[in-house]
Amino acid sequence: MNLKFFVSNKEIMKIEILNEILTSNRRIFLKDLIRKFNVSKNSILRYTAELRDDLNILFEDIKLLYSEDGNYIITTKNSQDHAYLINKVQEYYIENSTLFQILKKILETDWSITKISNSLNFSLSTVYAKIAQLNEFAEPYNIELNLHQNGRFKGNEFNIRYFIYRLVLFQNKTNKDNPFNPLISESFIDITNISNVLLNDKNLTSSEEMRLKMIQGISLHRLKRNHRFLEYDQAFLDDIIYFNVPEFCLFESSPIVSDEQRELESFVFCFFLRSTIFEIESNDKKASIVKKYQQSDLKIARETEFLLEQFSKYFNIVYTDDIYKESYYLLLINFIYFKHTSINLSVFFENDTAIQNRQPSIPGSYTKKYAEIELFLKTPMIKNYFSEYSEDSLQQLSHILNYIYNVNKQPKKLKIFIQYSKNIHSVNKISQTLMDTFNQEYIEIIKNPAEADLIISDTYEGKKFETNHFYFDNTYDADQYSQLLQYVANIYFKSMFS
Repeated sequence: MNLKFFVSNKEIMKIEILNEILTSNRRIFLKDLIRKFNVSKNSILRYTAELRDDLNILFEDIKLLYSEDGNYIITTKNSQDHAYLINKVQEYYIENSTLFQILKKILETDWSITKISNSLNFSLSTVYAKIAQLNEFAEPYNIELNLHQNGRFKGNEFNIRYFIYRLVLFQNKTNKDNPFNPLISESFIDITNISNVLLNDKNLTSSEEMRLKMIQGISLHRLKRNHRFLEYDQAFLDDIIYFNVPEFCLFESSPIVSDEQRELESFVFCFFLRSTIFEIESNDKKASIVKKYQQSDLKIARETEFLLEQFSKYFNIVYTDDIYKESYYLLLINFIYFKHTSINLSVFFENDTAIQNRQPSIPGSYTKKYAEIELFLKTPMIKNYFSEYSEDSLQQLSHILNYIYNVNKQPKKLKIFIQYSKNIHSVNKISQTLMDTFNQEYIEIIKNPAEADLIISDTYEGKKFETNHFYFDNTYDADQYSQLLQYVANIYFKSMFS
């Protein structure tokens, strides 16, 4: 799901301008924004004026000002995280978009298309166009939006709930006590039962609490308001059995839901939660679940183990015990999804940010490794073993296998040579600082400059050795140590993708 489908190019530009002002290490002038975004002076003036008005609506104490010196500044009485400000503005634009307003009416009411059109003062053609767009989003989930059907959707109920969760999560960019309409039943978002029984009173972040409320709120709303129940699928239940917590019940007995259906809903919810909020479960619990699968006679367990084994041989990976268990857990969840839900897993890995420079660009070696993983999934050994699965479905595992590769493949050590001409003790001082800061598995201090990935020196070394050089001339300057550590971190990061 991409932000550009919800908001206009102008609003995306305003978000990017705000990000530029907030994150720049220098003063931002009008000419800087004109050059950065390659637009006219009048356009920047218009965008910044509108952004100033938007901030005035959203915040009482946060202002966008144009200083006497001619640069843009954000002023605030209270300290605010930059990401919060950007997400809040982004959230505001989504909420006021035509697409989201129509979606909200579809999810919260049983109104006809005509009534939705009249209530929002949108033309029927606009509403139909946006419904078609929503169905584009729904297609990878193998479901369809159908306003003439009870529950508004056609397709597997598990997929429908997952799709709605993704929509609600996408819209809620900041943490809220109630991520839904204020009219939703408080019992639907009371997560006390989940916390006590399913999570054993685990300390939760505010983000985890909000996502828990989303998952439970959607499940209970679909059940008790839309009367849409999960379908019984024995093969699916067999494959998720060890994610279940038998003593957990999603809700108390209800006259509109049979005891059998309540048991099914609670059973599937345990998997839904763990597969959606991965970090919600402790490492010990994940390891316990993996052990049960390893000791089981389930076919999906053997498939997971076979793929991990062949992957390690193909890419020369040696798993550590802990990382193997995590890799097993993640791959198993992905297997379950594409085997039983027909959800296209690639939708989980989209970059939906509007900010072009929020994250560094993906190194070329990343895409190269991704291509190698796709080739691995097409090898005769894999295709023959997984002959019942289509090649396209197997390719959905490439994302998670890329992660498994990265966490298991040991990066080469960064070799560092240090020389200092002013005294005989500073080499040891610099060396110790590096070793105290970086794990010794990642860097190595060497004596041969010809083998170095980095030479640290207080003297210009020329081009005798074609490698990275860092000029360090004052061992009593804290700023130089800070710059050195950042430089080493950057080189190491780049070396990971080489």
